Formats: sequence, structure tokens, C-alpha cells
Amino acid sequence: MGVGASGYKGMFPIDGEIVIGVETHTLSAGDALALMDDHKGYYLYVMAWDWVTCTTHDATGRALGFKLTQNQGRNPDQYNENCA
Repeated sequence: MGVGASGYKGMFPIDGEIVIGVETHTLSAGDALALMDDHKGYYLYVMAWDWVTCTTHDATGRALGFKLTQNQGRNPDQYNENCA
């Protein structure tokens, strides 16, 4: 788990099911990851925010993930939520 400028970020294996309409998708800890983003901040009332997160397992089964953001906080080069 990493600490971003405005909170904690984490990536965790999960088990369970997601039901979308009539389709059920089974998730297992060996191949499914959940992202946790405990976020705190004070932002402008109207703002623009680009945000992408991604997780995967590599060929050895190791979990990999990242989060990249660009928002309207002060000094975004120093204070951001980017992490891997």
C-alpha cells in the first residue's frame, strides 16, 4: 500500500461475484484485485480531473498496479496521487 499526497492507496486480492443484469462474473483472489483509494482534499467547486488506475498480475503471479492523476490542486508536480 502506498501513501499519496492526499491519502492512502492500496491493492488487495478479492473473492466474490459481480452480477450485471443476467450475467454473473466470479472473482478469485488468484486473479482479481481491488483498488482502495482513501482520498481527502479541498478542491475547486468546478474542476477538471484526469484519472486512470490499472491492476494486473504478471507472468509470475505478482500483482502490479498504478494510479495516475492530473487535477487542479496547488503545485500538482509535488502534491499528487500518482503511485505504483
